[in-house]
Amino acid sequence: MATEELSGRRVGHGRRLLEVVAFVGIWIGIGELLDTNPDSSSFVWKTQIYLLIGIPLVAAFQLWVRRRPIPELWVRNGQPVARRVAFRILAAALAIYPLYSVIKVIVDQPDGVVAQFLFFVAAASGAIAAAYAFTHFSRETWRYLCLCLATAGVIGALPYLIGDVDTISHPTAHQAKTDLLFGVESLLLYLANLMVMEEVAFRGAFDSHAHHRGDRFGILTAIFVSALWGAWHAPLIGWDHIVGLVVYQGAVGTFLSIWWRKSGNLEVSGTTHAVIDAIRNASGQFP
Repeated sequence: MATEELSGRRVGHGRRLLEVVAFVGIWIGIGELLDTNPDSSSFVWKTQIYLLIGIPLVAAFQLWVRRRPIPELWVRNGQPVARRVAFRILAAALAIYPLYSVIKVIVDQPDGVVAQFLFFVAAASGAIAAAYAFTHFSRETWRYLCLCLATAGVIGALPYLIGDVDTISHPTAHQAKTDLLFGVESLLLYLANLMVMEEVAFRGAFDSHAHHRGDRFGILTAIFVSALWGAWHAPLIGWDHIVGLVVYQGAVGTFLSIWWRKSGNLEVSGTTHAVIDAIRNASGQFP
């Protein structure tokens, strides 16, 4: 069984899994205190608070539990910034929509303005991490991204695509309407914000801790982390949906973990995750 040496400690596989469970459990517990109700007007900004809480939690996990540098959350071995000019251009481009959203929140002054302001500011900072990951893409990385989209992407998007087909072929007054523009806007946001929220947690930090090269039962640990990811959604969606969440997120997340491990680049799983969520939003099934 592989172990990881952390400042003189040798951490076995079982201990690492327990540490992941503990941190996810803390996060879920905080989410329960937020009392998020999908039918309430505060659902969006309380969801954003739930996501924002993960930023310091993941940073603490990476630095205190894993004792690894922050850049390793996005690129294996935390390689230096590659192609500096391309990095700056891409970071600026990816930050445009999140920064536009920051301004829009200030102008509109919606309920929960502080939470939404911080959410979009964090998303804009995620553009730097996204650019860092994208500039480390190689031909092999692009191949892994295609494989990730063909597996996790198809599994994740299929329920929403089927719903869209049904809406077009059998429209009713109660069915959600498609909104392609919202889908595009969502993709522009998620490519950046998943690098600092959710994907960076469950693949960049937790999956990396749960599975090291040489560990046995790699597929099982991918399923394990992905099931935790499903449970993590329960404070938002409701515990009565826990079985569906674990099955769905477990299936999608297992492939996200596999291709993150093979590529060592978080934008492989992050881009796939972003595409899935963008299709969900475009289908009108945004919570």
